[in-house]
Amino acid sequence: MEHINTLYQKKVTEKKEFILAESGIEVKSTKEGEKLAYFVRYDDLGFELIKKTDRKNKYAPLVTLLLAVMFGVIMLHGLIYGEPGLTNISFYFITAGFLFLAYVTYMGWDSQVNEYIYLAGGNTTLELFSNKPDKASTDAFINEIHERMRKIYRYNVLSKRAETPLPLLKQRMNWLVSINAITADEKEEYLRQPRAHFSNN
Repeated sequence: MEHINTLYQKKVTEKKEFILAESGIEVKSTKEGEKLAYFVRYDDLGFELIKKTDRKNKYAPLVTLLLAVMFGVIMLHGLIYGEPGLTNISFYFITAGFLFLAYVTYMGWDSQVNEYIYLAGGNTTLELFSNKPDKASTDAFINEIHERMRKIYRYNVLSKRAETPLPLLKQRMNWLVSINAITADEKEEYLRQPRAHFSNN
């Protein structure tokens, strides 16, 4: 299976870039000119997934769309029926207004419905767009994060097996099974091994 190491998400007013490193995720985001960069460790994340849909005022883009159409009609009317001396001025002015309103309309529709997915359940919560660039790419990237998290958590538990009290070790082993980091058979095998000769491979 192909591994996905980078995810780039883009909307008109916001960009997100996620790069998978050895111990965590490098995150770079730009929103309305504000840039932010930070690092999230795999062992600070949990396996809970929370989905959120943020719906904004649905009439705002419609209003700008209607204004853009009006400017377009005025522009055509000026070209066809306008006075010869005013035609060029009217054309440039109205065209500029039309393009501006068309861009504002596009921005409004693009940010009309924001769909987010959060990796929660740990010390840190990671926010991604759930459908940028598309849902399949985002889901595959999250699966890759989860696989890396499992490896980190598996190592953290098994590498400290020798000094961990047996009741606590069993509890942690059961948790590893619950997140699919090890199988139930592997858990039993690890618990049967002499702890002093344990290998965390």
